[in-house]
Amino acid sequence: MIQFVYLPNRKKVVKFKRSKENYRGRYKLDGQKKPTDISLYTTDKRVAEQKLEKIVQEAQQEQAGIIAPKEMRDAAGTPVAEHLANFVADLKTKGRAKKHYSLTQSRGERLIDECSWQHLKDITSHSFLSWRAKQKKLSAKSLNEYLIAINSMLNWLQKHNCILANPLANVEKVSTVGKETFKRRALTDDEVKRLLEVSEARRPIYLTALLTGLRRKEINSLVCADFSLYTDKPTISLRAENAKNDKAAVFQLRADLASELRKIIPANAKPTSKPWKMPRSEAVKRDLIRAGIELEDARGRRVDF
Repeated sequence: MIQFVYLPNRKKVVKFKRSKENYRGRYKLDGQKKPTDISLYTTDKRVAEQKLEKIVQEAQQEQAGIIAPKEMRDAAGTPVAEHLANFVADLKTKGRAKKHYSLTQSRGERLIDECSWQHLKDITSHSFLSWRAKQKKLSAKSLNEYLIAINSMLNWLQKHNCILANPLANVEKVSTVGKETFKRRALTDDEVKRLLEVSEARRPIYLTALLTGLRRKEINSLVCADFSLYTDKPTISLRAENAKNDKAAVFQLRADLASELRKIIPANAKPTSKPWKMPRSEAVKRDLIRAGIELEDARGRRVDF
């Protein structure tokens, strides 16, 4: 093993008198390929030697598995709320959608508060399962979303060597079969035809939703630059920051949809302008009623559109 302190060798000549240099330390444990070089932040050699001795001792204990790595020890003493804040900040930096990181934060904060998770050692499968068993107002889907949110933070901590393993990794999701808040049904071909006949200015929006599968917020995010309508193969491009799954996608358009869109989006349209104003849910319901479509059928299924 190699271990020593030293003063940096400064060959550059300066005009003014330099303050005392801080000592640095260098050590190489048995089995290490390269030595580790660190600043000891002191001008006193004896203090530097003592600091290096402590650092080397910790490194040897980590190597032997006697103590956890420093990252894990530091993380263990950090409040869970602070870990959550750091995780959410990282999601923002990565460009995740605001709704995604906001829900992750609010769900995480609720779990931290109601499960009394002060530090990482407090997060156990038992404490989460106990909390979940008490939730009478949350649906099975919502309960699973809470588990997904906290698991995403714990997996992130594990990836960055803050914890050895995710303590909730083996917690299973709640089955959602037969536990839906309400059941949905798709429009029939005849109902689609009747809806398009009465939709007037909203026809291009409805047709885009029906033929591409884009969600309401995704359609609302589109600008004229996202449409390529005056080519042999017309398309709509969905940008990653506007997609629910955070992945960019390109949709090839059927001839009838492309023709409908050309009526409202000219070739010289301003790239940043919106092609339409999204209708409110009340307007959509009125169109469904005008088309003679029941919002909820005799079996309690709601129209999914």
